[in-house]
Amino acid sequence: MKYYLILLLLANLALLSYAETKACYNCKLVIHNLWRFMRAEQFSSIGITIGIFFCKIGGGSEGLCQYFVHDVFGDMYGAVMDKLLNATYDCTSIGLCNEYKIIKKSVNTFQKQVLHSKPPIVNHMRKQNRRTIRIAQIGDIHMDPYYMENKSVECRHMSCCRIDSGPPKNEQDKSGYWGTVGNCDIPSRTVQSAIDYMANVVKPDLILWLGDTVYGDSENITREKTVDVLKEVTSIFKETFKKSGNPSIPIYPILGNHEAYPADFFDFMYIQNESWILKPTAEIWKEWIGEKGLQDYMKGGYYTTLVPNAPKLRIIGLNSLLYEINNFFTTPNASDPAQQIEWLEKTLAKAEKDHESVLMLAHVPTCCDRAARGSSLRLQALIERYSNIIKGVFGGHYHRDFVRVLKNFEDDTPFELEFVTPSLSTREIVNPAFTVINYDRDNYEIIEVEKHMICLLYTSPSPRDLSTSRMPSSA
Repeated sequence: MKYYLILLLLANLALLSYAETKACYNCKLVIHNLWRFMRAEQFSSIGITIGIFFCKIGGGSEGLCQYFVHDVFGDMYGAVMDKLLNATYDCTSIGLCNEYKIIKKSVNTFQKQVLHSKPPIVNHMRKQNRRTIRIAQIGDIHMDPYYMENKSVECRHMSCCRIDSGPPKNEQDKSGYWGTVGNCDIPSRTVQSAIDYMANVVKPDLILWLGDTVYGDSENITREKTVDVLKEVTSIFKETFKKSGNPSIPIYPILGNHEAYPADFFDFMYIQNESWILKPTAEIWKEWIGEKGLQDYMKGGYYTTLVPNAPKLRIIGLNSLLYEINNFFTTPNASDPAQQIEWLEKTLAKAEKDHESVLMLAHVPTCCDRAARGSSLRLQALIERYSNIIKGVFGGHYHRDFVRVLKNFEDDTPFELEFVTPSLSTREIVNPAFTVINYDRDNYEIIEVEKHMICLLYTSPSPRDLSTSRMPSSA
């Protein structure tokens, strides 16, 4: 009798397991077939054709309509279908499959877990005759290889000051030799001049290159052109500092939202789809990022490495595309796309254990309106927890320089500064500029912040005479 009951129990378990397996299989089959139907080329091409037709009726150019309707909408549509109709995820979510665990941790729970071990803040006494390390920040270069002098600044395209912008309507509408404060990016000669000045006058000890190097004209950009601009600017950095006698200066680049194609979109779920940008940039930046950093970089566009000429100083370069609010691919996993935040927490914990200081880079600032709320709050919690070792958070994207004071979640006590660097591009009606921060080399506390700016408004009469200004402020 006892053995009979055991056999009956085992038989029931086998039937139950079979039923669960069958239900899981049927569920996945239905969703997969639905996905195949919705992703069929004929189905999506109808919507794209209609969209391009109405875009042109509305006055859009051929290039503009192709970009926004075919490329942007096409990627958005594909992202929605791939994420909403993910058979394994959907069938596990409704309890018909049990192939992996879906862990959902609220922001409040994450904050409490991270901050419970936060150490007290230690204020260092200021010393006289401090040894300094000069760190330059440059970002939003937006180099335009198609920029032309004496063209219209105002045009119907996304970027002006080009051959198709037409002749200027008056003197105020005329593009200048070095660039134009208006709806234009800058020519390669201005990038070369700025980096010449940086190498021979500013003479930094290391450089933080904060993304958005590619021109902002989504209408005429391609993946190939994106890579070409990045290669050219990388070459300018290397050759210029080599000629200045400092060929081994550490430079730490990160991706901006315009390094994605279409702009803002980065498919972290299928990272192989982003190999077009990750592989070539890994190749041209490997001497700065290092072999270990490259392994992480190829997983999601983020990395960490130690600065060779600064003891115990660690760089953490984040991929802000993974939390940028306009990246449609982040929608189904907004809390931690590509496991960047999990990686960041482990990296900071190890840096603290090894008594290192950290500089954190992210093109889109972690604090502001372009960061998805879930990821932003998690990043803020980690920055607060490790504010004892984080000596600065650096970003760009806004084309204007400002400093954001980060405050803790409980009583708004300041705990960190987030520096947003100005743009080298003139788009957004600004003069080209970059910043330099002088740190104490012994404890990496900030001594002084400088802003170096090309004053284009004063160079128009003499286009070859490029003037610059330096505006220091004590920190």
